[in-house]
Amino acid sequence: MSAVARLVLAYFTRTHGLRWLSLGGLIALVVGSAVLPYTVISDLTGVVAFLGGLALVVGAGLMPLMVGRMATSHVICVLPYGRLKLFLSALITVMLVSVPLPLFGVLAQIAQVPPSIAAQYTTWQVVKTGLYLFEAFYVTTFLAITWLYIALWFATSERNARGLAKALLVIIAVIYAPTQRIIDLDPKFHITTWEAILMWGAFGTWLAYVPGLRGRKRLLPERSGASNISGQEFDVLLGTARPWLVALGILFPITVQVLVGYKLPNTWLMYLTLFSAVSGALASRAAERSRAIWLRARWSREELFARVETAFWKHNIILLAVVLTTLVVVTRLYDLPARVIPLGVPLLLLGMTVSTYLGLMMTRGLRWSEATLAIVIMLSLMGTAVLANSERGDVRMVVGLLIVFAMGASVLRFTARARWHRIDWMLCRADRSESARLQG
Repeated sequence: MSAVARLVLAYFTRTHGLRWLSLGGLIALVVGSAVLPYTVISDLTGVVAFLGGLALVVGAGLMPLMVGRMATSHVICVLPYGRLKLFLSALITVMLVSVPLPLFGVLAQIAQVPPSIAAQYTTWQVVKTGLYLFEAFYVTTFLAITWLYIALWFATSERNARGLAKALLVIIAVIYAPTQRIIDLDPKFHITTWEAILMWGAFGTWLAYVPGLRGRKRLLPERSGASNISGQEFDVLLGTARPWLVALGILFPITVQVLVGYKLPNTWLMYLTLFSAVSGALASRAAERSRAIWLRARWSREELFARVETAFWKHNIILLAVVLTTLVVVTRLYDLPARVIPLGVPLLLLGMTVSTYLGLMMTRGLRWSEATLAIVIMLSLMGTAVLANSERGDVRMVVGLLIVFAMGASVLRFTARARWHRIDWMLCRADRSESARLQG
């Protein structure tokens, strides 16, 4: 069990940034549990529950990738009961991060009961009722977070259009099934319990029979002495040769949602903002992939950065056109507020710009500073999207945030350009990226 405990601890403390997030979530959980039973401020309840739960979920965000890599490594084949320990560590991690939301929900319900009515119940009756409510909604939250980690596994392991499409489909499933049950206050306990059991049973089966080793596929064999590189070869090496595949990966889940009937139309702008940011984040692998380009072309580092930047903007402009067209269509289809288009267009553009240059900044792997900055930017974009979509949101505040994003994009571009001028490809090689993260 000590090995399982060490694995669980490693999931929450993988980098410095995730370590602080996990600590913040734990503090919010402890403080909230002590304070909320004595307060009736529902807004505070929601904020503490959301931030505490989000911090813990994000704090263990690298868990799916770590589990997947360890499941196919040499070490797992020789450790006694290695796969069982890996399965238990993942299960315990999801069980832990699923605690805050149902816990704070139960505490909020207890805090809202008038004292005159609460005095009629014994302490045991209150505890029994609280445990019943917690059990009902904990299973639903557990299933939703399980699916979110599966989406993270697809997005972080494959890092291509296919992985992005799979992740977005899983997110759609989360929106339509467990999340909607929480909103409707109808947990469907027995159905959700069986869904969670089947989901983890399938994961356990995969973990038990996954091959111990997988051949590593190199992008292209490295050759020295080449002096020229064609445009098509440049895009293939960089990963920008097929923007339409990524565009189809975005359109497919959106089409499914429209045909099925999206039940939360007010979140469309936030949903599309997420798409634009994820599309721009494809640039995070530009540094390690440019190593092969550097060996084939006689370009300076300045010329290489300029060509990489241009290639990604040619790639992303197609994705941006798809997302903006979708924004116009869903605005008319769902009769969203008129302010959504004039505020949403610059938000989607800036979201893609900021995430693109943040990805180009990652010339030394994903370290704690870049991971923390990415989380802050993503949360800021989501919050701005909510303000822009709400008729009660202050337009001046939204415009101010857009200006901040524009200034941030300029700073990120300047930083990325400076890093590429002194880039060291020994730290950016695909087979060395994990070591670089450990050093960070």
